[in-house]
Parts: sequence; C-alpha cells; structure tokens
Amino acid sequence: MAFAYYDALRSISILRASRAAVCCLTAAAALCCTVHARAESGWTRWGGPNQDWKIKCGKLAGEWPESGPKKIWTRELGEGYSSISEEDGKLYTMYREEGEDGKEVAICLDAGTGRTIWEYKYKAKPSDEHVMEFGAGPRATPLICDDRVYTIGVSGIMHCLNKADGKVVWKHDLWKEFKGTVLNHGYSSSALDYGDTVIAMVGG
Repeated sequence: MAFAYYDALRSISILRASRAAVCCLTAAAALCCTVHARAESGWTRWGGPNQDWKIKCGKLAGEWPESGPKKIWTRELGEGYSSISEEDGKLYTMYREEGEDGKEVAICLDAGTGRTIWEYKYKAKPSDEHVMEFGAGPRATPLICDDRVYTIGVSGIMHCLNKADGKVVWKHDLWKEFKGTVLNHGYSSSALDYGDTVIAMVGG
C-alpha cells in the first residue's frame, strides 16, 4: 500500500497491487462503550461523517496542471485494504507487516508530512480457512469517536485505542466471543457508532 498526498485537491490516493475481496457477513454484535457525539468535520468512518460519502470542504482546483497536482509526500506501508479515516489533520489506517506470521498494524500519521505519530502492532495470523488469493488484509476502516479509535483486523480482533497515543483501552475477539463463522476472506466490515454504542458485524 502506498500513500500519496496532493496539494491541489487536498486528498489521499491509495494505490493497491491487488483487487478488493467482497465478503458476506451475517449476524451482528453490539458492543456498548462510551462514545460521544460524532465530529461534524473530518472523514471519521467508512463512508464519511454521515455515511453518505459526502463532506463539506473548500473549493477544489478549477484546473489540473499538465504535470498533475503538486505531491506533498508519499510513503510505503504494508499490505492491506483498510481505507483512511481523518480528523484534525491526522490520518488513521491499518496494514499488515511482511512475513508469514506478520502483525497487523494500526497507524496514525500526520496528514501534512506523513510522519508516524503512533503505531500499535499485534499478532493476527490468518486462519487456515482464509482464502489468500486477495491477500491477508486487514480490510476494515478505523472508526474515530471523540478520543477513541476503533479497529477490527482480518481475524476479528477488535481494539479500542486511545486516539492520542494508540494505547489499548479494551479489545474483543469477535469470532471467539460471539461464536461467528470464519469466512473465506476474513473479517472485512468496519465498525459503526450509534448513540452510545459501537456496532460490529460478526460472521454468522
């Protein structure tokens, strides 16, 4: 996965080497936790702040330079399909380190420079039942709620992290605790918030 940050459109482009896998997930587990009112700005979840793929922003460039918009920074991360959440000039995403038993990584980056603010790594070996044709993930997008970041890895490990430093507040194993079925391409759905509840899909 590579990040490229462009000035003219103030946007992030994610370049991937493989196609995205589509996973069918059934059943749902609602995990109650303290979640405050969602932010009115930023791209804080899958689908944007209101889950309609829209966001208020300033004017975009009226014309493209012949050479394209100015690239501010670019950097390589590991494998994965996790898209990017953004709030207050910080970017949040997930990727997998190289290696057969590679760890999943939740990372926070400075949007202006690409500098790593924090990383949280944990073991997440894909199940023997996972189909690896499209890679080992992760696939879900981080959810930002107030001072917390919620992530879910391909093996169904859900973390609540402190937004400031990436330290673990709590975690759940969605498949083991809620007896879900391990699906071919692993866990792909992103967490959503509703009121004071975080909702996560579990393989049925």
